[in-house]
Amino acid sequence: MRRILVVDDEPAIRTLLSSYLVHDGYAVDEAGDGEAALAALRAHPFDLVLLDIMLPGMDGLEVLRQLRTFSDVYVILVTARTEEVDKLVGLRVGADDYITKPFSPREVLARVQAVLRRERDRAGGENDRRLRFERVAIDLLLEDGKVVSDAQPVQEALGNQRLAMFSTAMRRGRGDRPS
Repeated sequence: MRRILVVDDEPAIRTLLSSYLVHDGYAVDEAGDGEAALAALRAHPFDLVLLDIMLPGMDGLEVLRQLRTFSDVYVILVTARTEEVDKLVGLRVGADDYITKPFSPREVLARVQAVLRRERDRAGGENDRRLRFERVAIDLLLEDGKVVSDAQPVQEALGNQRLAMFSTAMRRGRGDRPS
């Protein structure tokens, strides 16, 4: 059974989303703030997180930034922020999708289903986060992509643009779909 974490400071929204997700067969946990969300994410494996941006204390973008240091779980931002710049920031920080409030719970459910249809190879542990070519590997979870050759760190890390280009070329070279 797929497990989803719903993070929102409004109990009514958490309850609404949770009831739709449970009815559709998902296991659901809830968190009302960023600290509780990160604690849950460190303690349990989740398949997806529905994350509000405007949380008390630590906002959703900071939760997402911290989350990306230890997990590649799918994240859909659910927020009242409707400006294009807010969407772009959320997606650049690492969100997989973005839904604005007010929303239709059926649309949220459809987006959850669509995101979870994407394939991610999670069986390989560290291989999830490493892109390899012969004796060179790039750690994709580090911000600039730590490069190692024969398990020895290379002094210079790749910038984000070079990392994205290299990642796309590597995936195409081994037959994977570009992500």
